[in-house]
Amino acid sequence: MRRRSPLIGFTEAELGFVIAAVIAATATLTKAESQPPDPQLPDSAAVASTDSAPPPTANVDSMIAKPGKRDELPYCTQFGLKASPLEAISILDSARYVVSGDTINVMELKARLTDAVSRSAARQCKYKLFFKVVGDLPHRWVRKAKAPFFARFYISDIE
Repeated sequence: MRRRSPLIGFTEAELGFVIAAVIAATATLTKAESQPPDPQLPDSAAVASTDSAPPPTANVDSMIAKPGKRDELPYCTQFGLKASPLEAISILDSARYVVSGDTINVMELKARLTDAVSRSAARQCKYKLFFKVVGDLPHRWVRKAKAPFFARFYISDIE
């Protein structure tokens, strides 16, 4: 025996199908309204052959790197400088590093990199820093250890 709602006269399953159909129709209409209109197609007489069209010329503005992209500044190796101002930097924890056998903190590492920052700013390029994680550190510690250097350097991980 089917249980009917006393007010509407539908079963629970029938009401569920109706509600699902309303939600699907609303989502479809919302998606259709948010899409831009289809471009108007030109008349067939005005369409030129694609074989006779000249190749597009490169725009000078399109060859300039856009801000915010990874390649906004070139690598310093393109200007004859070393790839990295330091050898590989080992991360001990979120604020301690090993460089050339010395255990240092963030401020000392920044102090060692000041000359490289000034050279790269003068040449409008970025050096690359190579990081090596020592031990089994949580990912958030590794991110925190690298974070102070993202703005001035390209970061690379080594095993």
